Amino acid sequence: MAQQGPAASTTAEFAANISFVIQRSEAGTYRIELFAQNLANGVSNYLQLPLRITRNNSVPTILAAQVPDSIYLPPGDSLLIKMTVAVHDSDGPGDIAGVFFYSLNSSDPTRQFFLSDDGNVGGISGDQLAGDGTYTITVKLLDQGNVRRTFEFEFHALDLQGSDSGPILKPLTVY
Repeated sequence: MAQQGPAASTTAEFAANISFVIQRSEAGTYRIELFAQNLANGVSNYLQLPLRITRNNSVPTILAAQVPDSIYLPPGDSLLIKMTVAVHDSDGPGDIAGVFFYSLNSSDPTRQFFLSDDGNVGGISGDQLAGDGTYTITVKLLDQGNVRRTFEFEFHALDLQGSDSGPILKPLTVY
């Protein structure tokens, strides 16, 4: 009986162009899975490869910050002050990680006060419409201590990559 040699192997190369469209907010790592199938429905081993899709980060922009210039606080009373900030990020609204302000001349100028875009009109934030890019906070001002003065507020917007819009300063004078 004749001895058989190793089975003959054949190697074939295949190429294809693949195209697809994703939104900027869908950047990340994808898994590509490749395999071959012959005419008899035999399937090769699977090859899995990562495909990393990145994007250039765009810094968020504060379009407008609305804070009253001045208010009158009646003695012994309190007021609700609504502040709004319109924010845009070309990477999409889902890229906004937070919008906040510092009260620069308060007892703790490093404390962040977060605004919401939650559409909770009757709630704590007082925001009109969820997801519209306008962030809102309603602050209760009490007639106590040294409240009749000018406050300096520094507004910021951060994206998911930690990029900061840069500060927008707004004063508020309480009479």
